[in-house]
Parts: sequence; structure tokens; C-alpha cells
Amino acid sequence: SLGDQLFETYIDEIMNQKRKLIGTAHDMPSPVMLHVRDADPDGSSTALVNLFDYSGELVNQSIDRDNLKRQAVKMDGFMLFLDPTQLYGDNMGGVTLDRQIASLNEFMADMREERGIPVGQMVPVPVAVCITKFDLLLTENPIQGQSVPFIRQILREMNPPPKQTTLATIQGRSETVEQMLELMFRGVDIRGLVESYFGSQVMF
Repeated sequence: SLGDQLFETYIDEIMNQKRKLIGTAHDMPSPVMLHVRDADPDGSSTALVNLFDYSGELVNQSIDRDNLKRQAVKMDGFMLFLDPTQLYGDNMGGVTLDRQIASLNEFMADMREERGIPVGQMVPVPVAVCITKFDLLLTENPIQGQSVPFIRQILREMNPPPKQTTLATIQGRSETVEQMLELMFRGVDIRGLVESYFGSQVMF
């Protein structure tokens, strides 16, 4: 798709040229298309995944989301990105944790409306909660040095080559990150919040 070439350009600029990139554009980008195959020894399964990036649309309230909403809220699953370095509005952009959660609440309201699900009922889709910027936890988050043992555990015990990654590895990473949530997002039960909306199909 058109998004594939742009994605490859981003990866080259970040990984090889070591450039710092600005945020993605606020219009609906072309999806990145991924053809994935698992490594099940009893027989592999395949899937064609269309990955859309709606960065900014759910936080920046000045953007008209009407053209995006119907596509976004009908997806088969989604990745929720939480930024542990933007909790109090004192970093660039002034985003707070309350604003991040409010955006999730608004997104959930849109999902219920478009899918015809009454308030109070869960939307049964799988969610990957992605905690970004682990390299800045030491200086930009209340967890600070308490993050070091967790990160070392992930790097030493749960960091195999890509083709050797198993479901147990992914579950182990998720459980480790979940132990960090209370320290990173103090006063907010992130897992409880996400599960109240989407059920137990949640990993970190």
C-alpha cells in the first residue's frame, strides 16, 4: 500500500540515520499492510493485517474526526499508546494523563455509538496497551530508578531473536510491564480501566 513506503522511510530515518522525527500528520494515512505467519510447529496460520495510525486525532480536539471515526471504531482490535512522560502537562504539548484517559473515554463512546452497544456494556475487542518511551522513565516519570530491574529482566530473560519469540515470551513481557503500571501511573488503575471497557483480552 502507499503506507508501506512511508513506513520504510521512517524506519530508515530513525534506525539508520538517527534522526528525530516530528509527529505524524493529522490526516488519515494510508495503512501499512502486513502479511504475518506464526511459527506453530503443528501448522502455521497466516493473516493479512491493515495497520492504521490515528496519532493525534483522539487527543487534538481541533480536528474533525467524523471522517475517521467509522473506520477506527469498527476495527477488529487496536493498540492503545500511553505516554508515561506526559502526565502533568509540563512537557511539550502539555498533555496530561487525565487528557490521555479522557481521549480513551471519548473513543469508547464513539465505539459504542457506531456499534450500537449500550453504555455499561463492554466492547469485546482485543487491546494491546503500548507503554512508550521506556528510555525516558529514569528522568521523566515518577518510577525513575525503580524501572531498572524490570527493564533488565525484560532484556535478559525475554528478549529472544524475533523468530524465536513465543506466546510465553509475550505474556512474560506483558506481566512484567503490568507490575510497573502502578509505579508509572500512580493513582490510576490502568488495567482495571481498560478491562472495564474491553474485557480481559488485554496485554501490555
